[in-house]
Amino acid sequence: MARKPSPYNLSVKSDLTFLDMENQPQGYYKKVLLRDSILGFFPTAEIYIEDGVGVFPSIGFPEGLDLDVKLGDLENDSFIGHGFTLTEYQLNDTEIRDHFKGISFLMLTSKYLRKNKPKRKIYKGKISDIIKEIVLDEYEIDEDKIFIDATSGTSTYTRDNQSASSFIQELSGYAYSDSFPKSPYVSYIDVNGNFYFKALESLYLQNTIKDLNLEFSETMSVDPEVIQAYSIAFGGYILKRDDYLKQVSKVSESGEYVKEIVKLEDYKIGKNDNTLKYMVAKNFIGSKSFSFMDFGLYDKDEDIYDYKGLVNNTFLNSMIAFRLDIVTHFDVDALIGKTINVFVKNSVDDSYDSMYSGKWLIIDATNYYDDDGIPYKNLMIARDRMKIKDDHKFYDNFI
Repeated sequence: MARKPSPYNLSVKSDLTFLDMENQPQGYYKKVLLRDSILGFFPTAEIYIEDGVGVFPSIGFPEGLDLDVKLGDLENDSFIGHGFTLTEYQLNDTEIRDHFKGISFLMLTSKYLRKNKPKRKIYKGKISDIIKEIVLDEYEIDEDKIFIDATSGTSTYTRDNQSASSFIQELSGYAYSDSFPKSPYVSYIDVNGNFYFKALESLYLQNTIKDLNLEFSETMSVDPEVIQAYSIAFGGYILKRDDYLKQVSKVSESGEYVKEIVKLEDYKIGKNDNTLKYMVAKNFIGSKSFSFMDFGLYDKDEDIYDYKGLVNNTFLNSMIAFRLDIVTHFDVDALIGKTINVFVKNSVDDSYDSMYSGKWLIIDATNYYDDDGIPYKNLMIARDRMKIKDDHKFYDNFI
C-alpha cells in the first residue's frame, strides 16, 4: 500500500536568520534525532545535513547558539520540541575536493543547560518544595510546565557549588513519600521542555495514552497502531543481583550502628497483583547478602525520610529491568514518563500473551526524521515485573 504524503515537517530556527532551516526540501536533512530519557536530565538533538558544497564549515557557529527545533504537524500546532543550544559542530564522511564536502553534524542540548550554573546555598524544607524553587528561579520554566510529586518530611540540604541539575538529581536520591513508600524518584526535562520530578510508582500507575499491537499484515507499514520493529532486553542477573538481598546500615541517634536486611521481593510498586513476578528464583537467592551499603550518620527523626529514600533509590534499576525496544510511527503524545498498552499474540493460538501484553512505561525515546521526510519513534519501554500464569513451572518459586 502506498504511503500518503506525510503531514510532518521539521523546523529549525535561530537568532541568526541565515541559519533558519524551516520547510527545506525533502532530502535536505540526512537525519535528525530528538532524544530524551527519564534516566537522563536534559533532552538532546542531533542534526545531520548533506553539505555538498561546504557551506557549513565556513559559517563559524557561535558557541551556545540557540536553535528552536520542532518536529511534527507544524501547520496544526501538533509537534514536539523546544529551545536547544548548539554544543558541538562536526563535518564527517568527508571527501577530497577543492572545497569542503561531507555530512555536517550539529549536536544540541536543551537550552536549560545554559542556566545550569553552580551555586552555594543551604536549603531547609521538603525536597519537592526545594526542587520546585530551583526549577522556577534558575531554569525559569513556566509553572504550568512543572510536574512534581510531593515528598514527605523536611530536612536541611547543602548545595556546595553544584549545578542545578546535579543538585536536583542528588535530592532525587533522598526523596521519599508516604504515598509511594517503596518507590524511587526520577527527575528529568522532556523533549518539550517540561520538567518532571516524579515517584516511579506514580508513573507506572498512570492511565495509558495509546495501544500498540505486534502483528504482521500487508498494511502494517502504514498502520499507526502497529509496532514496526522490536527487540527484547531483560537486564537480569547483572543488573539486579545486588538487589536480591542486601545489607544496609546507618548510625542512629544514639550512636548505635544499625543494620538491616532488605529484599527485592519486599520492594514492589504499582499494581498489587501476585501474578506479577520479578522472575528471580527464591532458591537462587539464598540467605547471604549480595551487597552491602553503609549510609552513614542519620541521627535525627527527620533523617528517617532521607534514609528510606536512599534505600528505595537503590532499587531503581530493578524496577525498570524488563525492557522492550520498539519502533513505532511518529506520535507527539508518546513521550517519556507516559504509559502505553502493548498487545502481543500467543504463538500457539490467537489469545494475547499475558506475559508481554498490557501496560508499559516509556523510559527513553528517540524521534527520527530522515531524508525520506517520514518521522518515526524508537521507544524503550519498561516494567518492574512480568505477569506469570499460575501454571508456570516456576510460579511458586519466583519472587
